[in-house]
Amino acid sequence: MQGFMSEGNIRLIPETQGLNIVAMPSQDQFNKLREFIETFKRKNIKVDLSDGFGDFNDGTGFYDESKIRWSHTYDPYVSTSNVFDDIKTLFKGGTPRPREKYDH
Repeated sequence: MQGFMSEGNIRLIPETQGLNIVAMPSQDQFNKLREFIETFKRKNIKVDLSDGFGDFNDGTGFYDESKIRWSHTYDPYVSTSNVFDDIKTLFKGGTPRPREKYDH
């Protein structure tokens, strides 16, 4: 999965309404993320962000953890734009500050 994601792919986890993102999404990816979030809008949405991966560890065969990691579980009916603002903030070098679900 790490190799798949290291190529800029996003891991969608419908079983837990989760997203795992390691690079700034493209516009097409944001469009798909909007669909995903809207599908599960009545549930909590968990978003895990990291700025890529750390170095590849030959001993384990996996990448080490990135130094920049951020996770948040959004309330039901969160505004998609709020989630997108947090994603963009992290990948532009900032610290996301989630807003309340009805804040527009």
